[in-house]
Amino acid sequence: MKLGKLKMFLVLLFSVVMALSIVACNDPDPEGPNGCDCCTQCEDCICEAGEACNPDCECDCETCNPQAPGPVEDTTSPVITFAQGKQDSYTTTAGTAVTLPLATVTDNVDTELELDVSVTSKGATITKKTEGYEFLSDTASTYYVSYYAIDTAENETEEFITVVVNPVVAESTVTAEQKNITVLEDGGTYVENFEKGYSGDIAKGLTYSNSVGEPNASVKATDDSIAGNSLFIDYNTCAWNTNTQFWFGSLDDYIKSGKWTVSMDVKVLGGTAPSGLYLSFICDGTESGTDQSIALATDGTVKTVSTEGLYTFDETKNWHFRIFFYTGNSDYSYENFVIVIDNITFTYKYVENDVADRTATPKTLTIADLTGTNGYTLTGADDNYTAVSGSGAPTYLIKNKLVASERLTTDQAANITAANGFNSDYVILANAQLNWFDAIKGICSTNVNYTYTLTLKVYSVGNAQWHFFYADGAGGGATAITSVSVPTGVSTMTCEFEGGASKSQIGLYLNGVLDLFIGDITIKATEKSVDDTATRTDTAKTLSLTDITTTNGYTLTGAENNYTTITGSAIFVDKTKLVASERLTATELENLSAANGFNANYISVMTSQLNWFDALNNLCTNDGYTYTITIKLYSAKGASNWHLFYGGAGGNISMKQISDFTGLTTLTHEFVGNANYSTIGLYGGNTSEVFLGDITVTAVERQQTNTTPNGYEVGQVWNKTLSEVNSFGKATSVTTSEVTVGGQALSEYAGFGATALHFNTDAADKTCEMFQAGGTIETGSKYKITMVVYVDEVNPVATDSRLMLRIDNSFIDLSYNMGLNTIEIEYSAEANADFVSFYFPGSTVSIYLASFSYELIEL
Repeated sequence: MKLGKLKMFLVLLFSVVMALSIVACNDPDPEGPNGCDCCTQCEDCICEAGEACNPDCECDCETCNPQAPGPVEDTTSPVITFAQGKQDSYTTTAGTAVTLPLATVTDNVDTELELDVSVTSKGATITKKTEGYEFLSDTASTYYVSYYAIDTAENETEEFITVVVNPVVAESTVTAEQKNITVLEDGGTYVENFEKGYSGDIAKGLTYSNSVGEPNASVKATDDSIAGNSLFIDYNTCAWNTNTQFWFGSLDDYIKSGKWTVSMDVKVLGGTAPSGLYLSFICDGTESGTDQSIALATDGTVKTVSTEGLYTFDETKNWHFRIFFYTGNSDYSYENFVIVIDNITFTYKYVENDVADRTATPKTLTIADLTGTNGYTLTGADDNYTAVSGSGAPTYLIKNKLVASERLTTDQAANITAANGFNSDYVILANAQLNWFDAIKGICSTNVNYTYTLTLKVYSVGNAQWHFFYADGAGGGATAITSVSVPTGVSTMTCEFEGGASKSQIGLYLNGVLDLFIGDITIKATEKSVDDTATRTDTAKTLSLTDITTTNGYTLTGAENNYTTITGSAIFVDKTKLVASERLTATELENLSAANGFNANYISVMTSQLNWFDALNNLCTNDGYTYTITIKLYSAKGASNWHLFYGGAGGNISMKQISDFTGLTTLTHEFVGNANYSTIGLYGGNTSEVFLGDITVTAVERQQTNTTPNGYEVGQVWNKTLSEVNSFGKATSVTTSEVTVGGQALSEYAGFGATALHFNTDAADKTCEMFQAGGTIETGSKYKITMVVYVDEVNPVATDSRLMLRIDNSFIDLSYNMGLNTIEIEYSAEANADFVSFYFPGSTVSIYLASFSYELIEL
């Protein structure tokens, strides 16, 4: 009976009762079978037939009208007539429509009845057309189409036509026993292959959402199906941070502790998976479950994904099974991402429960426990174990039940011994997400001046990448300390980390599901030396030309608001903490006094590489001034090969070498401003610490004259003879006709005369002195240097191999090609030059020099 029939029946029953009540008051004979005393029941002398009397009236009952005739009862059902006769069943293929016959309905009383034609189960549509009812389904199944009619007297009639929809591709084979989900009650295997369409046990419990932001599912039999009907899940409406969980609700009633194996066939139909497909059991009230991420194939091929594990479920909570995807990448898009799932298999087996119920009091550790020689070891014994917590639901297992529970084989369990670091009757199982060791909670965050070493004795059933993590304990996100590759079998996991306010909780994380058995846990604390690094929050000084043109220039002392920030490897340290931090001894610290040019408590310490003084940026670029920089330096262990650098956007321009020193030294350098000197700093040649004190910069305006101080005018040229160039015997004089290079005599190359100088070094980083300038290269003047050379060999030949001209401690790169070169460079003298040399960093060389000259081009 349809739902509408019950409603009509109740209306009819009410009408009959009312009619009987009216009949009882319409017979004027009070002694008759339907008699009544109208004088006490009628409001007036006339009452309509079939109308009840009013008991408050006084009147003459004989004037009342007689009872009207009662209704005639209709008991005949409507008749359905098929236009061309009824065919009991039809067969078609998923996605192909079939036309069912039209029909009419007639009734003995009602002249206008509607025929209701509908399908009895989800997955198909019925559309009325001129030629008949079009039936269409993308889901293979057996459907029953109902032709139904009901008249106003609630008489109904119904005819059925069966439509069998076959799949496009063959359905997978499942045994009769495996088709019944109730086999999971006592242990067995249930398979949902969607052969019944939406009517399968698992299929009935799925959510087929069409909401934006949720995965939308359907059961279909198409060319893209894995076998027969498959479950299609479309993620196109999901965003990168959408909750993509998809629940298997029908399984809820069957989830209980034991060994579970879950598998399913999956393929990516379109788009790209953001990560692996996660499979997990999860209970209400939690966000993380036993999540295992499994990578999917990306080419549309079918891949079977599976997970197997021994689960102990808290029976006081409601448990569920789900799948989902996750991405933390805001650039990811679910566009076109569709997956197909089929042959979902659940196998349950009862095994002995090996989960321990720990009733003894867990150990509470203090910093004093951890600072002994060997730290403290939690063995897991009743009076010496840590409580465990976390989203990965870590738990204690009874060691002698690991085989009976089928968690380990006999051979595997043989590794869980005291000799391998498993010294109690219990082991910790960690297999997913965060696993915290509560005995350590709070120690590392309240005792921040310690370095901690955490060591775990473990047994792993397979290779895995585990991560040591920490969290602040107040809901903050977990942060990795270090990752450890754990091999199959017995091993030791170790990590070392600094104490800190954010490190309230310490534990392990695994992105997946893989059993890790943990035995002894040792944690050791070692007190750290004092941290002497300083964070500058005051305002760094910005110098101008006006600041440095006073009599004594300007001194950056390092005090608040009077220091230079330093770009590079330098750090600021607190001078008052240098002994406590063991950076210096008390005797060494005495050197860093105000009298020695260390006038502030905050000083910079440099080790190597470039250290640019930001306060000097673009300060010494005016060639109308002569600048002097004085820097106070101290090295306790000895400093070598340090240089003052002048540089710009094009790289390091030139440098002045600082003589090697131990202890205190003062660097003073005078030079003429240059537009290229936008940055100035120090470069370290070794890793010994150098402490930086006061930096003084002065600028003096240059006097403009027509000659250099030594009386030379612009246009003066010095052509150096080869004998002059070889004043120090660093080269060999050769007859060019007797030397063959590049396949011909050296004398045949343009610019070469009868003789040449051969510079042939036997080691890298050689300086080859050529001549002394003798007052011809003067401070503030600019020169054009020209030389003709043949570059024969540069060994090793590398992109960073260089030829350089060295004028005292200014180093100038020479651009060259292998073979004949005419090299021209311009050089602005920063000081009166003494030695002019070749310098060959990083290479041994063989070059021939034909000529060398320089011209004064600017005062």
